[in-house]
Amino acid sequence: MKKRGFALWLFIGLSLAASVYYFAEAGQAIRSWTLLTIMQYRFGPLYPVFQGMLLGLGFLATVVWLFRRNPVSLWLGSLFAVLSVLWHWLDRLIFSLNPLPVLQQWFPIAFSLLLLGLVLGGLWSLAPDMVSSALANEENISHSSSQGGDHES
Repeated sequence: MKKRGFALWLFIGLSLAASVYYFAEAGQAIRSWTLLTIMQYRFGPLYPVFQGMLLGLGFLATVVWLFRRNPVSLWLGSLFAVLSVLWHWLDRLIFSLNPLPVLQQWFPIAFSLLLLGLVLGGLWSLAPDMVSSALANEENISHSSSQGGDHES
């Protein structure tokens, strides 16, 4: 089995950092529950807890699947990268109490799309490093038979 390359470790680290960030966001909402209730936070304090837990668990699952070099990680990582960017912009443009017009936010939107494109492109460039389950089973079978497993005499 090949060693994990730098790009794979980079995306594992980025996904882990995103997971920690979203879990911390959920934790902060739980610690500030009373304050958020008094301020009548939009959608209630459960909204940031749900958002943080959903995206945190999604990125954590991506870390696990990336570490195992499973091709599912590419789809999962892409899904949660797109979901986090969409969620951020929905919060900023639609759910905000005082949203700025979209025309005044063209640079941050373009920058977000550029970063998203780089993340998705980099993530999918890892496809050759991913191990399919059929190949992994074939390697395990050939590895056990080459070690002098059970022989019929």
